[in-house]
Amino acid sequence: MHSTFTQSLLISGEIPANNILLFFLLLVGIFAAIFVVRYILRLNRYLLFFAVVIVIAGFLGSWTYNRNEPAFLTPVVNLIAPILPNKADATLDY
Repeated sequence: MHSTFTQSLLISGEIPANNILLFFLLLVGIFAAIFVVRYILRLNRYLLFFAVVIVIAGFLGSWTYNRNEPAFLTPVVNLIAPILPNKADATLDY
């Protein structure tokens, strides 16, 4: 019986099936992001700038609230953390 490389890796247990599924979902996400960016570029470059600003603001807001930012961005997050809500203050309210 002939088996493919992926099937042999799954059978041998070297790569869990969950990791392969996540890899393919990541590929689909990358292709979708490229498609969306190219579509927005056809509409208006300022719309792409606005979308990038919204995504960056979402990441900074999440990192400030949860304090799980990458180590090299800690000084930047420390600058904006006092003016934004964080998880420690939110748990004190309850």
